[in-house]
Order: sequence, then C-alpha cells, then structure tokens
Amino acid sequence: MATLVEIKKTKQVAIFLGTGYGMYQSKSESGFSVRTNSGQSHQIALSDFNGEVMWIDAKEIRVLSIDGESPASILHQAKNPPALPPTHS
Repeated sequence: MATLVEIKKTKQVAIFLGTGYGMYQSKSESGFSVRTNSGQSHQIALSDFNGEVMWIDAKEIRVLSIDGESPASILHQAKNPPALPPTHS
C-alpha cells in the first residue's frame, strides 16, 4: 500500500515517496554592502496522478492515510494495543 498526502493549498492528493533536506544560501550586493540570506528546508518527494515527481516543503502537506488507515486510527492502536491472547504452558 502507500502513504497518501494532501497538498494543503491545492487539495491535490499525492503519493508520499520520501524525504529530503536542503540548505540554501544567496548573496546580493547593494551599494557597499553584501547581504547574505541562508536557511534550511525539509522537503518531501511526492508522485502525482501521472507519476511525475515533485518536491514540496513538509509544512505544505497533510497525511491522509497510511496503508489504507487514517493516522488517527494507527495512533489509537499504538496507544491502546490489542490484548495478546493468554499463552498456555
């Protein structure tokens, strides 16, 4: 199965492929001073309906389902795991 996500801005559904981490730095000159802008970005690789791969900032997506189950259902099961049947020795 797969992890399905929603792109918050467009409501487009996509398949989660993996994660990436990027850093950037840019410089611009203004008169006698040089401005430097830098930062980091947590990126998510997604596949759309046509199989095209896109990268998007992690803050811009929401997980809809993992292997057909909602995140709430999975977390509820983790918090309240089913009881194991008694073992007979």
